[in-house]
Amino acid sequence: MRALVAERLRLTRWDSGAERRVLSGSAMLLLSIAGACLTGLLAQVCVRLPLGFTPVPFTGQVLGVLICGAFLGGGYGLLSQVIYVGAGATGLSRFAGLSGGFGALQGVTGGYLIGFVVAA
Repeated sequence: MRALVAERLRLTRWDSGAERRVLSGSAMLLLSIAGACLTGLLAQVCVRLPLGFTPVPFTGQVLGVLICGAFLGGGYGLLSQVIYVGAGATGLSRFAGLSGGFGALQGVTGGYLIGFVVAA
């Protein structure tokens, strides 16, 4: 009986590690786009707290960046934030306060937006 249990545990460990399923590249690309949309949504929906000592408000974008980095991994998390910052830089209203455009990257929040790409 003990040998049967040991053999069963050995097979279970081997199967769980070796037969791991991975999503395709196109599925990960769609999840990266969804992550960019999530970050933009959290920038608008979550509380926007203006801080007195800096012109940069506290928004939910950081939560979106961290969620994308945690669930998508480093490469696709980075891609999701490149899509987010790129969409906002082209003029879509994706940044906090429904702002967008290349001027947002040149303003006081530009460093934070570029930092989102690295943080993911």
